[in-house]
Amino acid sequence: MDRSAWSATSTTGSPASKHPFEKRADGTRAVTLILPAGQRFRFRYLAHGDYWFDEDCADGQDGHNSLLNT
Repeated sequence: MDRSAWSATSTTGSPASKHPFEKRADGTRAVTLILPAGQRFRFRYLAHGDYWFDEDCADGQDGHNSLLNT
């Protein structure tokens, strides 16, 4: 499945933002973000066709989103 965007919301209440993935030479896609330390972020992937899904290797899940601890 093509992961085309990364959308995150800080648990501190920061608004969600979308970050498009850049296509790499090897055909994979990636995004690089600088996130503040000591926070937890909820995120999901947005694939083509408005299909949202979670990351199996995240720090956790909250039932609706993947969790990333910084």
